[in-house]
Amino acid sequence: MLKIIKQRNGFTVMLGKFKLLSHHQKEVDPLLNCCYIPELEKLLQKGTIFPHPYGIVISELVQLGRNNVIYQNVTLGTDRFSHGGKKNFYPIIGSNCTIYAGAVVAGGVKIGDGATIGANAVVLQDVPAGGLAGGAPAV
Repeated sequence: MLKIIKQRNGFTVMLGKFKLLSHHQKEVDPLLNCCYIPELEKLLQKGTIFPHPYGIVISELVQLGRNNVIYQNVTLGTDRFSHGGKKNFYPIIGSNCTIYAGAVVAGGVKIGDGATIGANAVVLQDVPAGGLAGGAPAV
């Protein structure tokens, strides 16, 4: 049995076989072909939006809250080459966060609910709820 999920930006995806149910195929194909998002079904169910779904890399050990917006070329993952799969080396992203294009969130940082990560920011330390992080390294 396949689940059907309607994404907020107007297209619907049938999960399991990823069959497109509407005319917006060009919006869905990049998620399936140009990104590394192992938990895509789970993120869509949580209301995550990918406005420009190209070049996005999200490690399977990253914890993401609900209703986040993630733009193109974002990387969410570890800051270590070899860590034995320990979860404390991966980001924890709260709910209602926006992560703009080209941002990198690496290591065991915590991004609070409603935080905004600016374009091309390199986040290596915690960002409080409602906070704004920008720059490389982000402050």
